[in-house]
Amino acid sequence: SDDNYIKQSTYALRYTHGFNLGGKTIGLGFAIPYTYLETQGSDLFTNALGDKTNGLSDIVMSATYWYINDKKNRDYLASTITLALENGEYDKSNPNKLNPGENRYKATFAIGYITKISNNFIIELVPEVGVYSENKTTQTKQNPSYALSSSLRYKPNSKYELFLGAQENYQGNTTKQGISQNNEESYEKYSLGAIYYTDKFNQWMIRAATDTNKEFGTKTKDEILLRYRWWF
Repeated sequence: SDDNYIKQSTYALRYTHGFNLGGKTIGLGFAIPYTYLETQGSDLFTNALGDKTNGLSDIVMSATYWYINDKKNRDYLASTITLALENGEYDKSNPNKLNPGENRYKATFAIGYITKISNNFIIELVPEVGVYSENKTTQTKQNPSYALSSSLRYKPNSKYELFLGAQENYQGNTTKQGISQNNEESYEKYSLGAIYYTDKFNQWMIRAATDTNKEFGTKTKDEILLRYRWWF
């Protein structure tokens, strides 16, 4: 509810490396996140989840293969596989409390297509599917989830970029100790943001996002992402 909520701050260090193989571009990467979680609201809510916690979240590894990588015409087609490891901090003796890790593996497969529709406008479409291993501590299993992301980007010059995004999500049903939770649902996520390139090797990005029409699980109300990228 609006009175009971979880405040989350995550800081991540990500490294990516791209190279050519057989005339195609391949990118490999991994991200190390560290998360702070804090509950706000009634005593019943905070007692159920705990006041606060912090620790290492699940490390994420990724691999991307570009079928089309035409920078001149701004035309791209690529597929990406990501894997979130089961190594984040998780209190198995009290799994209902706040935990930075999820105690399960997560894998996603996505295909992204980006192309220009005019000299200043770029459109992006990304369908993806996510699969999950079992959380053996709570005996929780989740069916696959699906998403379709789209964004419209406006790039008036080489320094600035503005974008609007929309994502349609389908969350698969979960079972806990063999009992169906009947929590499958569809919901939307909307975002807007801006990118600033300080020079050829530095980039700043800010993005705001929110979930809508979500009834089950944690609903993201106010999400702010700040990212700095450095090419070397």
